[in-house]
Amino acid sequence: MKPIKQKLGVLLILLTGFGVASCDFSGLSNAVDDFKVVVGLDPINTSSAVLLTDAATGELITANVEVIFEGENGDDVIDIYSDPISEKEVSSGILTFGISNNVVPTEESPVSVRIRLRADGYLSTTKTARLTTEGTNEFSFKMIRANNKPEGITTTSSTAGRSGSSGAVEEEFVVEANSDDGDDAGVSISVAQGTVFRDANGNALTGRLTTEMSYFNPNKAGAMLSLPVELEDEEGSLLISAGASTISIRDANGNLAASSAAAPAKGVQGKAMVGGTSYTVAVTPGFINPNTNAAVAVGDEVSVILYDSNNNYITSVPSTITELAGGRLGVNVESERVPGILLLSFKIVTSARCNRALLSLTRNGDEGSVNMSVFGAGYGAEFVVPANTTNYTAAVNILSKSFNYRLQASSGVVEGTHNFCEGPLDVSLPGFDANANVIDATVNVNLSCQNSDETVSVTDIPGASVAYRKQNAVQGTPWKIASSLNWNFDEASNSLTGGSFDVKGVEQGEFYTFKIVYEGETFTRDVEITGTTVSYTEIIDSGICQ
Repeated sequence: MKPIKQKLGVLLILLTGFGVASCDFSGLSNAVDDFKVVVGLDPINTSSAVLLTDAATGELITANVEVIFEGENGDDVIDIYSDPISEKEVSSGILTFGISNNVVPTEESPVSVRIRLRADGYLSTTKTARLTTEGTNEFSFKMIRANNKPEGITTTSSTAGRSGSSGAVEEEFVVEANSDDGDDAGVSISVAQGTVFRDANGNALTGRLTTEMSYFNPNKAGAMLSLPVELEDEEGSLLISAGASTISIRDANGNLAASSAAAPAKGVQGKAMVGGTSYTVAVTPGFINPNTNAAVAVGDEVSVILYDSNNNYITSVPSTITELAGGRLGVNVESERVPGILLLSFKIVTSARCNRALLSLTRNGDEGSVNMSVFGAGYGAEFVVPANTTNYTAAVNILSKSFNYRLQASSGVVEGTHNFCEGPLDVSLPGFDANANVIDATVNVNLSCQNSDETVSVTDIPGASVAYRKQNAVQGTPWKIASSLNWNFDEASNSLTGGSFDVKGVEQGEFYTFKIVYEGETFTRDVEITGTTVSYTEIIDSGICQ
């Protein structure tokens, strides 16, 4: 249970039956018995609801996720008390946060928050939330479970390397992670004899070395849509991936290599140092250079971007495509830093790009939110179109070319191709079958505290969200965010008694799971949709009860 914050200036001390005359303190004694504190919380004009999903299953991540807010507007992130926060923990797979009311997002000037995500068993992931409007902005970010990766990602684990007691690698070894298409594309690491790996604290790795590498096929949607870093450089320029890899090297004690260096040579005349680590990326044959619109060729300019194991930017190494062994094309770079992620990319230098994607929906009765993904060779992005929205603008860097798109709505799936830089995508949703018992409903939720002597002692729950999905839905069915969420403060009882929200495209007579989420707390309840108006009671056991 999280305690309620006592904020100076927002405490309403309510003393009922308080009468003090002369030296008669009986009224004060009675007032103390009836003492109650209610925290008045300011409205938050702009907030975000982020669904954190498993990249392979599509399900909400139930592991504890550590969240760090950074970027251009990272300092503007606030909690429900309007206090600035730089980090948060989430265990329900639903992240909510607010933006200071001093900052007003627009389509032309979105609020940009870089979000770092870390959870046991998952690859660290960094994504950017760009909020374009006041109200609740919805996002969906994927995280990759280490032992269950989506299509397009191939993993190799090798114990070929070994370091002696001094940390020097005893024999040269090579580890490769190749494309699942069998086309010779992939990433490899070559470690020379004498190389010394050190962890972040400068300690040498010793004993058997385990190298694990995963290759992200730039031609597979599953790989590009779950890439754990943004396809943008440090200046915000658009990148197109020609191949990416995650890399980890650990010793028998689990120490993770952060750097590598040559070691002083012993008994090798004419050489002061031996060792070194190089990384090779072979591109897919026929991969199109987005800057030339021709197949990749020797001499094409590329960048190899290195990130550490926490997705922090290390460096960008300018390079050119060369011919590798076996007639393959690619690059070879050396680095003393051992990257957690290596990205071979084309920085888009042409003007053939735009910074927004427009969508115009004909809803045909399906007023719910819509999950949208955009994918092309070396590129992937996902958006959530809010409920009731017909014209939607996604703030995103995108190349001027035709991309595959997929819209998943409650009434069905729509797929096709479109160049978003040439104008809005006009899409008609399938609509519901005339015989389907599908309705829109308003849900009234009554709030009750677990301790019957307590009441919900805040005037509002700003920045909260409600997620919903049909009970026992097929794995991967997207959760929806309810719209028009409002809370009711009853002045007579000096408590927050409940609230209401709207759900779209639900089946009458079926049970749905509702998740009320705020400030890292989640309250889950299965409720039957009995008609266009539904009521239920949620039991609150958090610190807002007093």
